[in-house]
Amino acid sequence: GFSEDDFYKDPASFSGGFQVRINLCKALLANPDMLLLDEPTNYLDILSLRWLKDYLNKWPGEMILITHDRDFMDKVTTHTLGLHRKQARKVAGNTIKYYEQIIQEEEAYELTRKNLESKRKEMQSLIDRFRAKASKAAMAQSRIKMMEKMGTMDKLSSEKNLGFRFNHRPCPGKTVMTVKDLSFSYTGKPEDNIFSDISFSIGKQDRIGIIGANGKGKSTLLNCLAGELVPCTGSITKHPSAFPGHFGQTNIDRLEPENRVLDEVLRSNPSLSLQAAHSICGAMMFDGDLSKKKVSVLSGGERSRVLLGKIISHPTNLLLLDEPSHHLDVESIEALIEELNDYAGALVIVTHSELILKTLAKNLIIFHQGRAEYFHGGYHDFLDKVGWEGEPVAEKKVKTKVNKKEARRLRALERQNAQAS
Repeated sequence: GFSEDDFYKDPASFSGGFQVRINLCKALLANPDMLLLDEPTNYLDILSLRWLKDYLNKWPGEMILITHDRDFMDKVTTHTLGLHRKQARKVAGNTIKYYEQIIQEEEAYELTRKNLESKRKEMQSLIDRFRAKASKAAMAQSRIKMMEKMGTMDKLSSEKNLGFRFNHRPCPGKTVMTVKDLSFSYTGKPEDNIFSDISFSIGKQDRIGIIGANGKGKSTLLNCLAGELVPCTGSITKHPSAFPGHFGQTNIDRLEPENRVLDEVLRSNPSLSLQAAHSICGAMMFDGDLSKKKVSVLSGGERSRVLLGKIISHPTNLLLLDEPSHHLDVESIEALIEELNDYAGALVIVTHSELILKTLAKNLIIFHQGRAEYFHGGYHDFLDKVGWEGEPVAEKKVKTKVNKKEARRLRALERQNAQAS
């Protein structure tokens, strides 16, 4: 991703994404025996992610990788090590195998705990009956000693996960937004256009992914759709009943540092009751006193959850999301994908996650070859028919199927397990 001129620039002058690439280059060029990679996919675009995935698969040495990109992890690792209930656990295989083993072990634990609890209740009943009788006192004492040796097993606590529903408002029209001959440049000059003359419509249940390399204009287009930027030419026509919800970097930056999480949710929709606002905070994993945390002390992932909370605080029928999975952990990303899949309105999403694209996107807007164009078809269709610039034809034909049925089954088991505990 670096040009010849970039080699002579100060590294500090590059964006976060390019600084990640510089550090990756330094690590890889040192020719080490082992790689220790902490979130190497952060700020990388799809092209860089695909290159890194291919490189790591060919890497002959050992590697330890920390990432919240489950799809990326499963493609480049042989074992999965996770932290669960304050314990580290290593499993041969991918994350599906890891979660399967956790579920099986916790189901077995819960069954054993219930059996033990039942036996203790039976013994306690005998003790209570025989304790007062002199002839049975020795038996009662024996049962007490047996109970003490049996010990107890604590009930497993529920793991805290993101749990919410996007608040949908029906739209009577078939189309929520129409874009015609849209062009934009920050200078206002046609020769500086980031994109030109792009036209498409957004149906009320469409799923559109915006893809391309970093710095090509994906977020700019989304900000135009959200009304954050005014296009130089062309038109954006919203249905009178269209109610968009926008998740973007500019929105995260506008969170008031001195506000509490609860304040931000209420600021988004002043008509909310205090109870409803607390409920939204809880769904975003800010239970109780956590809702009183100030924005200034929140991590990147926590700020993303606050912005999601602001979006679900009012009804929408069009979601405009710019990298919503960025900074979220694996479980939160899974919950987000599932809720977006179930959302009854339209979705336009900028993402570098191939998992999200494969799972959600039915059509694409592609920034490549110096232009932006609408593509009728999902991400698999794009890889088959067009593919990324510079990739060999053979790689374009490779399909990696996402076993959605299996993933949904595992999520259902996790929920059942949480409810049982």
